[in-house]
Parts: sequence; C-alpha cells; structure tokens
Amino acid sequence: MRWKAGLWGLFLLAGCSTVHTAAPPEVEPLPPLVGWPQGAIALTIEDLRPTKDETEALVQTIEGTIRVWLRESTVPSDRYAMRIQILGYQAAAETGQPYWYGTTAFLVTVTDPTGNRVREWQILGRARKWNWWGYGTARAVAQESFQLAMAQLRARMEATPLVVLPTRGE
Repeated sequence: MRWKAGLWGLFLLAGCSTVHTAAPPEVEPLPPLVGWPQGAIALTIEDLRPTKDETEALVQTIEGTIRVWLRESTVPSDRYAMRIQILGYQAAAETGQPYWYGTTAFLVTVTDPTGNRVREWQILGRARKWNWWGYGTARAVAQESFQLAMAQLRARMEATPLVVLPTRGE
C-alpha cells in the first residue's frame, strides 16, 4: 500500500520543474482613492520581464484598475507621472517540491511635474499552493500573487496621498 502512495507522489511531482504564466485576474473594483486625482496622473506601464507572456492582458488589467482607483477631478495644468515597471509575473515549481509558487513584482515610481521623484515603491506579491491540478494550480497561484501585489499597491497609495486635500475648516 505504501508503494501506491509513493507512486502517486511521484506522479504529482514529475515534470513540475517549470515556469508558467497566465492571464491576470480582474481586480475587485474598489472606490476611488482620496488624494489621487485622475486628471493629474500620466500613467505609463512597462513590461520588463524577460519572457513577455500575457503582456497585453497584464498591462490592460493594471491600467484599468489604476484608472478606477484615481478620483475624478478637473485636470490641473501640471501632471504627475506614475511609472509601473512589471518585473515579474509567474508561477514556478521545482522538482521534488509539491507546491507552485506565484510571484508578481512591480517597481512603481511617481514623479512631480518637474521630474523629481516623490514616491517609489517596490511591490511584491507571493503565493503558494499545493500542486493538485498541474497548470490549473499554476494559473491560480500566479493570479493570487497578482491580486496580492495589486492590494499592496493600493495600500501604499492609500497611505501616502499624492495631493493633500484641504479639510472643511480650512
């Protein structure tokens, strides 16, 4: 009976030393962020990964999500620039390991209208899942790491507004 369990384990782990990417998931719509006016941000997204699988879907998902987060406003004459560099988005498994590991990494830089860097964040989303369904699990863990990275980006933006809005008493 033990040899059956061993064969089953080898079957699950065989051929899993690989890297896999998948289309990113839709990010849950959240209300706009206070202090991040839509008209004041010029958004640029670059995919710097060596293997550019799913680039178009990845860029569109990030851009669409950021646009929803930005608050509607009148367009000021000077614009800030937000540059998001995609450094990683993948799922990987190693031979002998029963897990898929998902990693998503961004470098986000915000500059003011004069080109001075006002914000810079290193965003990293990591996830791990037991390898039950092969590439199906790989897809799920890559997407989970993407969701975690986007949540981390939103948290950073919430914590450090770009524009400090006056309160009612001012």
